[in-house]
Amino acid sequence: MIPARALSASSSPSSSSLRRCLSSATRNSFVDRLRDELTEIEAAGTYKHERVIASAQDAEILVNGKAVLNFCANNYLGLSNHPLVVQAAASTLQDRGFGLSSVRFICGTQDIHKQLETAISAFHGTEDTILYPSCFDANAGLFEVLLNKEDAILTDELNHASIIDGIRLCKAERHRFKHMDMKDLEQKLKATQHCRTRFIATDGVFSMDGDVAPLQEIVALADKYDAQLFIDECHATGFLGPTGRGSDEYCGVNGKVDVINSTLGKALGGSTGGYTTGRKEVVDLLRQRSRPYLFSNSLGPSVVGASLKVFQMLTESSELVDKIRTNTHHFRDRMTAAGFSLKGSRDHPIAPVMLGDARLASELADEMLKRGIYVIGFSYPVVPKDQARIRVQLSAAHSIEEVDKAVDAFIECGKARGIINYGMLFLANKLQRCDRRSRNWLPILSQVLHVCGKGVQTKVADTDSLPNRTQLHSSYNYTAINQPLDLVTAIHHGQRRLHLLSAISPSLQHRHYLPTRCRNTNSTRQGPTSPPVSANIQLLCPSHFYLLPQFMMFLECVDTLRTSRENLGILLNQGCMRFT
Repeated sequence: MIPARALSASSSPSSSSLRRCLSSATRNSFVDRLRDELTEIEAAGTYKHERVIASAQDAEILVNGKAVLNFCANNYLGLSNHPLVVQAAASTLQDRGFGLSSVRFICGTQDIHKQLETAISAFHGTEDTILYPSCFDANAGLFEVLLNKEDAILTDELNHASIIDGIRLCKAERHRFKHMDMKDLEQKLKATQHCRTRFIATDGVFSMDGDVAPLQEIVALADKYDAQLFIDECHATGFLGPTGRGSDEYCGVNGKVDVINSTLGKALGGSTGGYTTGRKEVVDLLRQRSRPYLFSNSLGPSVVGASLKVFQMLTESSELVDKIRTNTHHFRDRMTAAGFSLKGSRDHPIAPVMLGDARLASELADEMLKRGIYVIGFSYPVVPKDQARIRVQLSAAHSIEEVDKAVDAFIECGKARGIINYGMLFLANKLQRCDRRSRNWLPILSQVLHVCGKGVQTKVADTDSLPNRTQLHSSYNYTAINQPLDLVTAIHHGQRRLHLLSAISPSLQHRHYLPTRCRNTNSTRQGPTSPPVSANIQLLCPSHFYLLPQFMMFLECVDTLRTSRENLGILLNQGCMRFT
């Protein structure tokens, strides 16, 4: 009989081999899963490649050995490589060293840290400020300190990821309200009146759209329901508002926001660092219990010294704030006039150029780079599906000539891709001068569309008769057919129902999106002289239809479509459409 110890010893090598095999198989399965996921991301056209720059961050940077204009940085005030800021960083580096190798409450607080916190408080008009390694850390360390299961947080559904993650760490009730929807927010406030403290959390400016939160209305609701208000000002501090104090100044609610988080890593020099500013009691409690503050090293002295210089510059002069506002208005006005659809506030330097299709956004960004303009395409999951875009970010470092160069490149690429609809632009301007009550719009519309069609599709024969659908299909592939020509065809045949043919490639024709709220939309209301009109509407792949903001102006002028206008507006806000 073999002793148990001997049996155990003899079986041990095989057991170890089995464990190693199982472990290896598990590792291989894990790696294979990651590879499959990466393949799916790349196939969807959403893989994020990192372009490497070989220069300082500025209006002009070096990419792949080529000088290009940078229109995708958060360098709103052009301070990332400003000589005064660089000099202040270098001077502080020499005087106070490279780092502190400590957290704040041990030996990581220098006098300049306290000076910076005082300067930030003075800038925002608050009682006290606490510094963090980043605003992500500031958002992560805020809510769990101030709130618990007796409280509630009401958060905008499009808030930044750092706010979402910070709220997840908190035990308070969580309620998401629809993006900038004050009725929904009020409903959530009514539903949480049993809670001890309620915190409304919102971005001051939403980074993907460039839209500003309606802070006046939010403040009014906070006062009405005795709630606290928190805003994230990362894309507002330093440049939004008359003196650059942020979205609270822009909306006229200075001093009415309870807690403000922001960053030193965007407009204020672009290095690193974040902060929370507000009431002294809030800041004091954060110093005692906020984990990212307690367990992270202090900000490096050079960052602190440079940031002090930035706040000094902003306090002494509004030159940079005025410059970024001028550049922003110039870019937005020219792009809109060219036929592009831009989201966001006209006063904000985030200018999303809406394209809809992820691959189109990525490819258009590549084409822009070839023309010396550095921009990035954003798509799902960073933005909602079918809302892909190129997010342009203006800077005070840009000259007007550089802004014009970017617009010209967009127009050139837009024409090549069939994105810009010059015919609809011309049509909108023409119809604006028509009497909206007149029944004589049809011949005017037909004539204008004919001219527009010839201007856009130069291959159309210059004849007195309008091109019919057969001629269109025989002369062009689907990607070449333009909406005004199709509209001409429909009107030329005297049809009561408007037909706007799809201008997508055959390979994309299977992609249909029909929202439930708009399914089988039929008009039943009739005016005294207007014939009934029905419009069954389907959303198509948005790569060729997204940029038609002037189409709503057309609808305003066409009496027989007035009953469908609301539904059409819903679809236009999402992108491409098709009438049948």
